[in-house]
Amino acid sequence: MSDLFNKNIIKLSEVDSTNNYALSLKNNTFFKHGLVIISDYQTSGVGQRGSSWESERSKNLLLSIVIEPDILLADRFDVSRLICISICDYLRSLGLNPKIKWPNDILVDNSKIAGVLIHNLISEGKITHSVVGVGLNVNQIIFSEYFPKAVSIRNKLGGEFNLEEVRSSLLDFFEENFFMLKNRNELQIKYLEDLFMRDKIALFERENQRFNGIIKSVTLDGLLIVEIAKKSKEFNLKEIKMIF
Repeated sequence: MSDLFNKNIIKLSEVDSTNNYALSLKNNTFFKHGLVIISDYQTSGVGQRGSSWESERSKNLLLSIVIEPDILLADRFDVSRLICISICDYLRSLGLNPKIKWPNDILVDNSKIAGVLIHNLISEGKITHSVVGVGLNVNQIIFSEYFPKAVSIRNKLGGEFNLEEVRSSLLDFFEENFFMLKNRNELQIKYLEDLFMRDKIALFERENQRFNGIIKSVTLDGLLIVEIAKKSKEFNLKEIKMIF
């Protein structure tokens, strides 16, 4: 069991979002590296691009981890790499084959099984604290129609999973990988190994126009590199959307 992240836990039955709750504690002395907020239910859970996050009560893992990464603001995508790698490591330990859909959705067999939302607190050009929000579909069986389609661990493996054991194991992987924040090259290598559709033709949408491109890589600062008509171009999250 994690020596740090499994020891300082606040458990809630319901909250608007675990990230919001964690951020509301930022002026308290216990808002520090290792604090974890978990909730049975979120009334206003969100993902990237402001999308809602659906989760039945007490069926999935909803948590936020407070860390003190001590990195430059320019290196903020490293936190996203770290949590994505850790989620993938955990899912692989169950026998699944996860992929990271840029920037930080986790897919299994082209369906979304986890999402990440990160809030950073900044001082003098450095990130003092990151609140790393994770939604991991565990025991929910039926989902609304989403793009991409949602799936859970139970959907893929059958049986019901103990949420406390899932949380403990995931946080173990997160703690084991935490040292990689000091090794950007290793973080980048592991992230790219799991990158969804890497070196494959993908369909994208930009400014209501659709086009094909080949996903080549992701820059250290988190821009997606796509080869279009034999030329490489870089895009941020607001500029491009993958359609699949």
